[in-house]
Amino acid sequence: MGNHNLSKTIHRNFPITLSSQIERLPDDGKEEFLFLYSQNIKNLGLAYLFHFILGTSYLYQGKVFKQILFWLTGFGFAIGWVINLFRMPGVISRLNYGKAQKIILMLNRKYKLNPQKKPKDSLEFIKKKVVNKTSNLSNQKPRKFSPDYDPTNIKVENLKTGFMLDYQFKTWDVAAEFQYDWEDGTSEKNFKIKAGLDSVLINVMPDNQQFKIIHFERINFYAINNALEVEIHFRNKPRNIFEYQGKQYYRESTLNGMFFNLSEKDKGSKVKAWEFLDADRKEIIRIEKIGEKELRTFKGQYVSTHEFSEILPRVIYS
Repeated sequence: MGNHNLSKTIHRNFPITLSSQIERLPDDGKEEFLFLYSQNIKNLGLAYLFHFILGTSYLYQGKVFKQILFWLTGFGFAIGWVINLFRMPGVISRLNYGKAQKIILMLNRKYKLNPQKKPKDSLEFIKKKVVNKTSNLSNQKPRKFSPDYDPTNIKVENLKTGFMLDYQFKTWDVAAEFQYDWEDGTSEKNFKIKAGLDSVLINVMPDNQQFKIIHFERINFYAINNALEVEIHFRNKPRNIFEYQGKQYYRESTLNGMFFNLSEKDKGSKVKAWEFLDADRKEIIRIEKIGEKELRTFKGQYVSTHEFSEILPRVIYS
């Protein structure tokens, strides 16, 4: 299966409690999960078939002792046979869910991923949330994003308000600079660049000692779906899948943190972001909720750092 179909398959076939765990695996791990799951899954139709043939559904589920007991009691005194007809869908669903959890646990060990520990009770859950937020975002100041730049070799991640650069055969001015500090310890920057009446956002994020660049353009929030605002307000998250301009987009990640307007040196606001990818994993739609009410939406795609050149501080020309 091609990598671009993985997220589509996972979100379509598994509940969010499982899909969120599967998405943490690398692409090879996701493919391995789907293969192992398909080999071990129990089919509801076959379970009913075995149930009608000598009442052997327990044997199909791998429950040998229960099967023997079922036979010895005359199919559960006949009543058990009828009851199992109605219980079968839930039994098979729980059985497959358990198999999926075991496969995920095995793959987490194989790929050396730490499984997310479930809190013992609601008090521990709340305490963990508070500790994480206060430890990661307690100072309410933007983190240091990149080392000081070499004036003879300025790169995209070194951009500042007032800088100039060449991109897509135009000369652009950096009009504003924004930073996101996420609760997981990562950070990224958005640079608003303008060339005449044109304005775009250049998103820069660290990636294995390098930087990934996304060209973002703002789109109308309601152009996606006018029900999204209600969903986010009442469920605190948008739907997992939506269609925009004839393409399906699948939720890839959810981020929580602080948003800073570095150009205005503000104190920062809480931000929550949801990122969606198309089936080819080339186009990105990001929905942001800043503070309690402000909703913003951007559409973008990855670009190479080599597309940017002649990056110069504005002071050279003043």
